[in-house]
Amino acid sequence: MATQNQVNTYISNIKSLLSFYGNKVATMNQQGNEPGFPKELKFMLLQAYVEIAENYLSEWDSTTDDNYMTVAEFEEILDHINAICNSEYWLDLT
Repeated sequence: MATQNQVNTYISNIKSLLSFYGNKVATMNQQGNEPGFPKELKFMLLQAYVEIAENYLSEWDSTTDDNYMTVAEFEEILDHINAICNSEYWLDLT
């Protein structure tokens, strides 16, 4: 089971990934290189996944189960974030 410190570190890491990916897309636009639909779509999906992760993990330390998805479903979100960012950040919630 993840500790609150591990959860906070994970959130910080994925926010950094989001920032890096967003800067990459913005730099492409500034240089006149169209990032293309796939990169912009991936950035929008990444924003949504990070928001979902933050919302899910904000309820993680409570004693009641107020989350709107199971741990297995949330792990799919972790997989999607890693796939988009080519990263290997993981959080053990079991």
